[in-house]
Amino acid sequence: MEKIFSNLYKDLIKNISINGNPHEKFLFKSRSHLIIIFCIASHQSVTLEQLCEKVPYKIISRSTIQSILKEGVANNFLKKEIDENDKRQKNYKLSDTSKRILKNWLENQKKLIDSKVA
Repeated sequence: MEKIFSNLYKDLIKNISINGNPHEKFLFKSRSHLIIIFCIASHQSVTLEQLCEKVPYKIISRSTIQSILKEGVANNFLKKEIDENDKRQKNYKLSDTSKRILKNWLENQKKLIDSKVA
């Protein structure tokens, strides 16, 4: 079990290193970033209001959620689209690049765990 956590630890350090991919650095920038990104990834798209409902304020404040969304759109990790039904609402979803990064990261984690469990 120690070997699995050692490998997970090394992988996390690698993903947030100074020379890492900017999208991976955004993903692992903070616990709040991970929570917001995983929440968005678990839906087709989500609005700011929906995120604020899903993530308790004591865990991540509304202003922090807004900042993370703004940063994610600015570096093309997230896409922001106007809601067809309510033009006041903006829908946030993962970009194609970020979907690939998350898929690759998840597959790597599975390999790390499976190789040590077997």
